[in-house]
Amino acid sequence: MYKEVEQNITAFKAIAEKMGYKAVISDRNTHVTLQDDDTRAIVNFEISQEGLVYPYVSVRTLSWDLPGERTDANEILSVLIAGFLRINNYASCRIWDIPHPVEVPETEVYARYLVPDQSYILANQLDVQSLERIEKFCAAIRYLCLVFPRLFDWDVTEPSPMTVGSNYSYQNAKLWAKNVACIVGEKFNEDKIQYCQRINPCWKHYRSIQTGLTIYKSPQLSSSLISLLSKDIPWKNLSISTGTIYDSGDILNFISIRESRFIEKILKGLNNTKHLNKIVYIPLENIFIAASGDYVAFLQREAGRKRFEYEREKAREKHSKDTEILFPSSEFIWSSSIDGSRFELFIMDLLKLEQGVRWVRQVSNTNEPDGGKDILCDWFTQPPSNYFDEHTPPYVIRQVIVQCKAFKDAVPKSKVTDIRDIVEHHNANGFFLAVSSYLSNTLTEHLYKMKTDGKIWVDWWTRSEIEERIRINRHIVSKYPDIVQFK
Repeated sequence: MYKEVEQNITAFKAIAEKMGYKAVISDRNTHVTLQDDDTRAIVNFEISQEGLVYPYVSVRTLSWDLPGERTDANEILSVLIAGFLRINNYASCRIWDIPHPVEVPETEVYARYLVPDQSYILANQLDVQSLERIEKFCAAIRYLCLVFPRLFDWDVTEPSPMTVGSNYSYQNAKLWAKNVACIVGEKFNEDKIQYCQRINPCWKHYRSIQTGLTIYKSPQLSSSLISLLSKDIPWKNLSISTGTIYDSGDILNFISIRESRFIEKILKGLNNTKHLNKIVYIPLENIFIAASGDYVAFLQREAGRKRFEYEREKAREKHSKDTEILFPSSEFIWSSSIDGSRFELFIMDLLKLEQGVRWVRQVSNTNEPDGGKDILCDWFTQPPSNYFDEHTPPYVIRQVIVQCKAFKDAVPKSKVTDIRDIVEHHNANGFFLAVSSYLSNTLTEHLYKMKTDGKIWVDWWTRSEIEERIRINRHIVSKYPDIVQFK
């Protein structure tokens, strides 16, 4: 193991030297940081005891980069890096705000973590292929940071004044910000809305924590994004009755019609037109980007794979016309009657192969009246809510209670109860549900609300997610022919 660790560290140092980064290695060789003096995005890698690599990016501009409060700079740099990674199908990132070390208005963004929820470099052993992918990931981030000023009227050769003046102003943007609030349809509350204008770089910025909406007036940036996505669309756009799926194969995102219409209405108002010539979208995990005319908008909404799965389960019985897209013909035959204890063992074997799962054991039998505590596992995951600080990595090992339900039809909410009590009783900090069929609408709503509330970590697999995993791990099927078989 020691030899492997040394090889991994040597490999990271080689990547750093090639990319123009400096590699900083932690004392125990469990954390690698790649950074430089030219850019404000630091690439980090957490390395587990098993040698699995978990990447994330930290972003924070400095006081000598730009005058004034830098929420606008931190926000646009972090979202554009995440957007660039998504366009190139390197990752779909979840964006976490890092709290300011001192008390400041809640509208301010001090720094951010960009953490891949979906990525081919997530939780990989450092073999030759994965190192090549990591190198491309780092190169993409560095490239975006270096070309970032070109997306705006930003002369980086001109020293940025250290004091607030004509180059940065709240007051010069106030009338504009009030107009934005009017178009959005929200109260202009300066405790909930932040705004400013810059000259070098050139943009106006509006950020509302009431609606989760950010607006930049930047014709050059909007034009660049529209041009980039007009040339080569990096995903399939699949329209269903509730929204649009962005399918890149390994990465799936979803933007609902309701949310896209909200953004389109705002962009029409800002551009003072009844019809937008062109609007482009870039979906991330918990934010999506939209650009049209002179404006770029960020909306904080769930738009990742779990949102797609949530919409798919809601649509299962309601929208027959979406069936072909959402529920493609399966290559598997599932048993009409599945033994609960066998299904537990099946799920245990799949969990042992899941990215980030370090340890799994069965702690009870399904037939025992123990509240459904079937499996216990240690899982290397992101936190359920933004509780960390600048020095805490966005990955934690959590103990997760897993419940397994072998049902022929939809699993009702009445069969999955007292989740918080079960988690608390067993001193766990996560809950996971695996079902052999699918979830009822009420159970889907309940689990999705718990997940997005962020009080505890919650996730689930339905038959569709299980099939995705057994396509990759086909040997599992031969072990459980009483549960599922290939056609």
